[in-house]
Order: sequence, then structure tokens, then C-alpha cells
Amino acid sequence: MPVGTERSIVTGIDGSRSAGNAAIWASDEAAKRGLPLRLVHVFTIPVVKMPGWSPRSKGSVRVSRAAVGHGFPR
Repeated sequence: MPVGTERSIVTGIDGSRSAGNAAIWASDEAAKRGLPLRLVHVFTIPVVKMPGWSPRSKGSVRVSRAAVGHGFPR
């Protein structure tokens, strides 16, 4: 299969409640269809150093872990 044509379920996450709901829905769909789940998060690296800034949004990481655990329990 050519690169980029693999079927998967994709949703964007940003740490919001709506994104969390979308991630849970996507997780369920991926599990039902036997497809990979891809959670996408985009961030901008600031030009100046900001105290306490991290490229990993705590909200997005939490939502990702919860969604993956919801649809794909260990």
C-alpha cells in the first residue's frame, strides 16, 4: 500500500472537553473497525523562553491517555 493510504481513525486533540469527547468517539470507532487510532496535537514553539512552558500540553497528554485506555483496555 502506498505511503499515506493506510486506513486509520484520526482526531485532533487540544486538551478541551470537546476534543476529549472526540478522542473517546474515535477510540471506540478504531476498536470497532480494527483500525489504528491516530491522535493529532499541534503546538507552536515560542521564540522566547517562557517559564513553565512545555511542548507537551498536560491536558492533551491526559486526554490522549484516557482515550486510548477507553477504547483499548490492557
